[in-house]
Amino acid sequence: MNEALHDLLSRRFPEMRLLSGQPPVFSWRGTGIDLCGARDHDAKTGTYVKTLALCFAWIPIIPLGAYRVAKSEVGGLYLLGKVPLSHFAKTWNTVLVCSALYFGAGSLWSALERDAALTQAERLREAAELRAEGRGFEALQIYADLIGGNAPPEILAEAEPALAATFREILGTGRDAPVAAAFSTLAALPGDAADVVPDFFGLAVAFAREARAPGDGVRLLDSIAGEARFKDQIDALVAARRDLLEAWVEAEPGEPG
Repeated sequence: MNEALHDLLSRRFPEMRLLSGQPPVFSWRGTGIDLCGARDHDAKTGTYVKTLALCFAWIPIIPLGAYRVAKSEVGGLYLLGKVPLSHFAKTWNTVLVCSALYFGAGSLWSALERDAALTQAERLREAAELRAEGRGFEALQIYADLIGGNAPPEILAEAEPALAATFREILGTGRDAPVAAAFSTLAALPGDAADVVPDFFGLAVAFAREARAPGDGVRLLDSIAGEARFKDQIDALVAARRDLLEAWVEAEPGEPG
């Protein structure tokens, strides 16, 4: 481009920038990168703006840039300089980016949910195996983790009855330490999750009263005393704790703090 023409175009189109190289233009049956449309015609210079876009079947999909051009006397176009994309093209690109982010995030979230569900199903199988091996408390902890961890309904439908059955099995062993640990595990579940075991509070108080060591019974009651869902039974808990403390003092003078 000669200097006079360059000065004319620079004054006429101050937003235009000289090209540092030719843009890639290639397409096959309307699919590829091509110059499309025509806007901002200038009668004085005989130039106008075309948009470089990624096309599919001759339909522009993604605007990549815009160029002021002039027709060649022998056919084809002269690319004189690069200009800003039109407002519509910028808006369209913003919509495309936002849509891609939205659908990409949705796909990622769905994939994570599927992976989480698979992992939770694997944990259910692991708990069932532990339970079959007689390692009930370890199985109970897995069920409790699943129930307290916002598992999907299909996981809860298996975990809740399995937790109740496993708890009953541990209760049936009559061994104070694992039974007390099982009660504490269920008491720590959020909200009403402990309600998967009917009359959980009554069972806890009965076990505490029957514990071989009164101190174990007191500690069990202390572990559930702060749970808001048991506030209606606080009188029964206080009475049971008082009786156990008296028995503890009688059995081990000077032991309770």
